[in-house]
Amino acid sequence: MGVFSAEATHRQTLRWPQPQVSPLSMQHSSVDIMSLLIDLVDGLVFDDLGSECDAPLQPVLVLPAEDMSGFKPRHDRVAGVLVGLVDVNSAEGNAPALVALLESLESLQLWVGEVGIERPVWLIGTAPDGGRVGVQTAVTWT
Repeated sequence: MGVFSAEATHRQTLRWPQPQVSPLSMQHSSVDIMSLLIDLVDGLVFDDLGSECDAPLQPVLVLPAEDMSGFKPRHDRVAGVLVGLVDVNSAEGNAPALVALLESLESLQLWVGEVGIERPVWLIGTAPDGGRVGVQTAVTWT
């Protein structure tokens, strides 16, 4: 017998199949979204942008003073990356719910590090409270 909690019940609403309303319709804070992302990225991988192998996803909260000068914007690839997340990770897992949550963020953007063999990749958007949140990983080029 499990313990009932409103938080656990709310998190379950983001699992596939998707609810009819946006996951962010209740004006979640960046911290709330980070909490959801922690659960949703568990076991998911990123395999896109010509990387050598699958890379695990992690939630990221971008601080206002974050220097993005070492990153190249690849915003034209956002839609393909979202489709790839579901294709690579299976529609039966958390990937569709993660994609729905990411799509709920305003100004969803893809940033890729420009230097090194292992390059950081951030898929971030703006939460209702103005914070920038999303997922990060690293891809390896040889």
